Amino acid sequence: MLATLLYLMEGLILTLFVIFTSISWSKLLTKFFNFPLQSLSEELLIGFTLFNYFLIIPFLIVGIFTSAGNFFFVVYTLANVGLATFTFLAKVKRKKKCVLFTRRKGILIKIKMQEHSICTILFFASLAYLYITISLVTIFHTIYLDAADARLFYIPFAWSIKETGGLRINKYTGSVFDTRYAPLIPITYAYLSIFDEKLNRIYPLIYLIMQMFLIYDLALSLFKHLIKKNDERTVLGYLSTIIFICTPFVLASLFHYSLHVDLAFTFYLYLTLL
Repeated sequence: MLATLLYLMEGLILTLFVIFTSISWSKLLTKFFNFPLQSLSEELLIGFTLFNYFLIIPFLIVGIFTSAGNFFFVVYTLANVGLATFTFLAKVKRKKKCVLFTRRKGILIKIKMQEHSICTILFFASLAYLYITISLVTIFHTIYLDAADARLFYIPFAWSIKETGGLRINKYTGSVFDTRYAPLIPITYAYLSIFDEKLNRIYPLIYLIMQMFLIYDLALSLFKHLIKKNDERTVLGYLSTIIFICTPFVLASLFHYSLHVDLAFTFYLYLTLL
């Protein structure tokens, strides 16, 4: 039981790390390049893309010409922690006063429930229930029955990257400059394995989170000219997200093929539609 709780805690820390780092990357993009981002979901999506980009592209150079890949992973992690910390401190510094609680005539908080607020609460409650359920099944469901590609290609490739520190040779296939497989997933798994190999089961769920934000934004864009009221568009965005997370393709990808490239591929494919 304790091991399970520690595993889930590691997953929570990884998820928060990726989310805060993604927001920090998007803030950096906005500050230095005046790139317009209109919502938190856009910040997460663009920042998550940059997070993966600056993990994969520099590592391709490091991995091909040197064996210092593991050192690069550590430096990249420290750089992201520093970036997230700097962004957080800069945001806190801009706020002159932070009020956590207010008291007025003995009443701490007065909430006026509106139809939109109730819908939002129900949406996040349903989404949290679905996400927690799917996460538990994904994490503890064996991948060794159906995930042949992961067992034969992606995971051994990631092990080779971790053990050799580069891409010049694949220890498990004997091939040199193994370019038969897309490097995104193996490099990502090698990066996570530096800290804990079990985190490989968690990372696909982060892609699921990003895809939920992506589907929400796509729904708002789709209904922008059809429905004028913002509240109605928001409700349709909520429904689209819940429908997406319940589709058989998503569930099958998570339960049986979470270590494959399907979730990453669909995320970047849908991202081009924004």
